[in-house]
Amino acid sequence: MNPRKKPRFMREEAFKRKKVSKNWRKPRGWASKLRRKEKQKPKHPNPGFGAPKKTRGLHPSEHMENLVKRIKDVGELKTVKIGKVGAKKKREIVQHCVKNKIKILNVRNPKKYLEKTVKIKKARKKKELAKEKPKKKEEKKEETVKKIGEEKKAPTKKTVKGTLKKK
Repeated sequence: MNPRKKPRFMREEAFKRKKVSKNWRKPRGWASKLRRKEKQKPKHPNPGFGAPKKTRGLHPSEHMENLVKRIKDVGELKTVKIGKVGAKKKREIVQHCVKNKIKILNVRNPKKYLEKTVKIKKARKKKELAKEKPKKKEEKKEETVKKIGEEKKAPTKKTVKGTLKKK
């Protein structure tokens, strides 16, 4: 991390026009005042603005960033940055790191994170169970309707023009 504050190097006229991106591009215009490095114009990026070699590429907390996507990758590392993984795998990696006292750079409070994910997991299970119960009730209703329908279809004496049919 660079200890000194450096200016934001913006593309020429990026603050004036929306379609011009803010990413730095070298000004090449014939009459460009930024190219001529006139006073009161934004600065060009130069080697002098670079970070010291010792701190180059480090996390802002001055630890080496080791990207991890599975528990095997952790090994004997002291600091870890968890990559793009699902919630289940992330939870497993965090648990492993908490047990082995490994610092995680992109999870602020691992213990709180674990508690939060456990609560979410329990809530999901409750929802799934709640969805299953009404289905069972509906099936019971259908069964009772079928039974009632069968009772109605039971043989009865029928009349033909006011007289009873003989069996």
